[in-house]
This record gives sequence, C-alpha cells and structure tokens, in this order.
Amino acid sequence: MALKFRNIDTDPADPVETWGSEGVLTALDRCDLTDWSRVLRVVEADPWGKVVQQFEITAERTEDRGAGAWAKLALARVREKNRNQRLPTLDLPCSQDLPFGCLHGPVTEGGCFCLTQV
Repeated sequence: MALKFRNIDTDPADPVETWGSEGVLTALDRCDLTDWSRVLRVVEADPWGKVVQQFEITAERTEDRGAGAWAKLALARVREKNRNQRLPTLDLPCSQDLPFGCLHGPVTEGGCFCLTQV
C-alpha cells in the first residue's frame, strides 16, 4: 500500500525527519517494509535522535502489533550494534559548588560543567 498522510502537512516523499510522530505511526501501521526501511535508515544513522524518540513512542501505539514488535526489535538491534557510539550530551552547569570541581569532571574557565546524558 502506498504511504499517504491524512493529518499532517508533509509529503511521504519528504525526508523521514519531517514526518513527525504521526507520519512514523502511519508508516508503521499502514504500510510495508519499503516504508519501514526508510524510517529504519534514519534510526540507524542516529540511534538516540529525535526520529528514534518518535519511533519508540509509535512502536507502543501501533494498531498493527506485528509492526510494533518489529519496531522495538529493530531499535534494540540498532542500539546494541551502536552501543559503543558516544551518546548525545548536553553541557549543563553543575549543581555542586566544590572548589576542585564536581564529581563528574574538572573545573573549566567558565566554572564546573557536567556532561549529562540526554
């Protein structure tokens, strides 16, 4: 079945990153391996990115339980394959006010900054 969106202002030919949760859910629920593969390529490129967050949410909400199970398994395999890849981080000011730095890292010129996983 050809992928068609009803409730979003994007086209199936657009990059998966523009589909949002509704588009990913539509692809999982109403399409086939061709469309799932497009989503999976984006998941493989960034296993902890925004599309993956949408992918995880939609895997729980699919009407097609087989598609949801496939999505969960595919994501688990991609993350296992890339488990040594550096996780995305944010520089956040440390809440600890210690003269030698915090327990997470050294003091920098701007103060103590912890790298916290997102």
